[in-house]
Amino acid sequence: LEMSRKLLQWGHLCPTAPDTLALHPGIKKDVFVLSESPNLLVIGNQKEFKTLEWNKTKIITLPNFSQSSTIGIFTTDDLKCDPMEFKIVL
Repeated sequence: LEMSRKLLQWGHLCPTAPDTLALHPGIKKDVFVLSESPNLLVIGNQKEFKTLEWNKTKIITLPNFSQSSTIGIFTTDDLKCDPMEFKIVL
């Protein structure tokens, strides 16, 4: 969550590109630069489900679905998010 908060603080979703990632910068503008803060930032493939609110942005980390069978259920009014885990019962 702390790194997600830093990405919002810096205003850049991929601050190390193209130095450490195989990405090419935009010709006219960098598409990873945030011109304004989003209401919601969801980051997948994390270790666990967590939420944090920072500077009017709700940050949510979701675990890898294939390992955890967990998704996030959102309410559109207040962006509340709760985890939902799927289990197969035989």
